[in-house]
Amino acid sequence: MKLQEQEKFSLSDSECETQDGMYEEYQIEIPQSFMALFVEPGRQKPNASREVVAQRYELCEDMASMLTDTARRMFLSLGITEDDVLTQCYRGLTGESVVVTQPEAVWVIHRLAELLEWPQLQALYLDSAK
Repeated sequence: MKLQEQEKFSLSDSECETQDGMYEEYQIEIPQSFMALFVEPGRQKPNASREVVAQRYELCEDMASMLTDTARRMFLSLGITEDDVLTQCYRGLTGESVVVTQPEAVWVIHRLAELLEWPQLQALYLDSAK
C-alpha cells in the first residue's frame, strides 16, 4: 500500500490551546506511516508533540519532493537502476550532514519512490527495523 493511501493521522480536526488561551487549528494531514515513526513499540501515543511531528513531516515530505528531479537525473545520466538511485539517495540522507533521523530517511526514500512511481526499495524495510 502506498504511503499516501494509508490511513492518515489528521491534525486538521484537532485544536491546540495556545499560551494566550486561544485555540489554533492544525491544517496538516500526516500519513499513519509517518506517525508510526514517533510511536514506540507497545505504545499508542506519539513520543513527540503534534507541532514537532508536523514540522518533521513537512521537512521529510519536502525532501522527498526535492529529490525527485535529482533522482530522475541520476537514473537517466548515470545509467543505473532505480534501486541504485534510491540507495544512493538514502546514503546521502544518512551521511555526514544528517538532517533527518535514520527512520525518517527510510520514509523519505519510500515516499520518493512513490512520487517517482518506482518500486519500493525492499532493503530499507530491513534497515528501519534495526
